[in-house]
Amino acid sequence: MATSNLFTKILVPVDNSKYSIGAARLAIQLAQLHESQLIFLHVVDVRAIETMARYGRESKEALL
Repeated sequence: MATSNLFTKILVPVDNSKYSIGAARLAIQLAQLHESQLIFLHVVDVRAIETMARYGRESKEALL
């Protein structure tokens, strides 16, 4: 049962680092406590994907 509606939406940026994973876990706990909506955001630099495809074995589509 929620104690309050202090947080209605929580934006959680993630990048697979140990810090972002810890922040995501905390956000999940807060969302459960406050019955909040979680929004996870992970930004991919398309230029990095293109470089990886150029020099790697995977296609750009497979990497995306």
